[in-house]
Amino acid sequence: MYIPVFTHRQLYIALLRVIDIYRLLLLLPQGGNAATTNIIYPEVLLNSSRDSIAAVVVVVVVVVVVVVVVVVVVVVVVVVVVVVVVVVVVVVVQ
Repeated sequence: MYIPVFTHRQLYIALLRVIDIYRLLLLLPQGGNAATTNIIYPEVLLNSSRDSIAAVVVVVVVVVVVVVVVVVVVVVVVVVVVVVVVVVVVVVVQ
């Protein structure tokens, strides 16, 4: 009995990464079936798409929070600089 080493996707990725076709070596069974079966589990694909959407939502929320924090910090720094400049001008003028 022949048990394939690679799943369909692993074999596909491995073949895509070949740089030199002349150094590629595929070991196939003699006289046997040299094919792999592509098995798809729809429930995994459906769950992964929901997980992907959730991950994208999390990333968007994190980016928005970071942008808001950066804007608040910049506004605070600008206000502090303006206050310091006003205080210095008032002290120098007196």
